[in-house]
Order: sequence, then structure tokens, then C-alpha cells
Amino acid sequence: MTFPIALTSQQLNILRGVGSPDPSYAAAQFVSIGSNTVVFKAQVNQASFAKSYAQVAYDTVTVGSFSDVEPGMTVFISSVDDIQQAKFALRVRKAATATTLFINETSVGIADDDFIFVVRDFRVWEKLARESN
Repeated sequence: MTFPIALTSQQLNILRGVGSPDPSYAAAQFVSIGSNTVVFKAQVNQASFAKSYAQVAYDTVTVGSFSDVEPGMTVFISSVDDIQQAKFALRVRKAATATTLFINETSVGIADDDFIFVVRDFRVWEKLARESN
């Protein structure tokens, strides 16, 4: 999933209905909902992962603090320092610590030194059921 980018002049004209007697109001998804503010940015500091995991070690924090991360926020993982090239979208499962980000259980391929972007975006996410005793 890619991060929504700024609209081009052509897309803005379509939204405005410019150049057409019968305007069409189509737009890129999420254009009117609001900006996605990056509240935390860091790099993965974990050489290997199990087949399935629910936490990621991090370092090199360049935006925000782990205390800015809230359960339910959206996490984007990218191989490069560009959120628009994110290869995965995940969910923050619980409050982060100074070195660990807790995410939904997954088996996606995250590599050491990948970039982590936590965005103030609270989506509806599926959650794995847990059996209680």
C-alpha cells in the first residue's frame, strides 16, 4: 500500500470541474479526509525475525518519541527513507517502549535498517482472536 501523494494539476482541475460543462467529481482516495501526520520515525534494529512476530526493535529515532505512539495508529514500513514507497501497513498493538514497537501479529518481510513511520491514522483493523481461560 502506498502513501497518498499530493494531487497533480490535472487531478485538481477534475475536482474543481474545470473545463467541462458537466463536471465530474472524482478524486484520489482519502483526498478530503485529512493529512496523515507522521508522529514517529525510526529504523528497524533487528537482524532476524521469527516466522510470525508482533514486535520490532528500533533505533535511530528522527521524528517524535516513543511516547507519541498510541495503540491503533498506522505503521508504514519502507526500505527507503520515503513513506510514499512503503511496502507494508501495520497497526500499533500497544504502547511502545524506548526500544520496541508492538505491532499486530504478522509475517511480512521486514529487514534490518528498514524505515518505520507511525502515522496519526486510526483505521479499522482486524484483530486475531484470543482464547481466554
